[in-house]
Amino acid sequence: MCIAQKGIAFLPQHLLDQPTSTDVLSPIVGETFLFGKQIYASLMWPQHADFSQQHQWIHDKLRKR
Repeated sequence: MCIAQKGIAFLPQHLLDQPTSTDVLSPIVGETFLFGKQIYASLMWPQHADFSQQHQWIHDKLRKR
């Protein structure tokens, strides 16, 4: 989705430091870039992993906006 410019992802710095990444991905350096845009994001984690606290945290952060 990120490559198709339909989503946003948090990536580790070592992926962003690779020369091939800079041709395809562009980092967002401030919230003003996101203002007024509909953004899609995905959270992925291993099957059967319990991330309920993390899920609730990000849900609460997004609801405050």
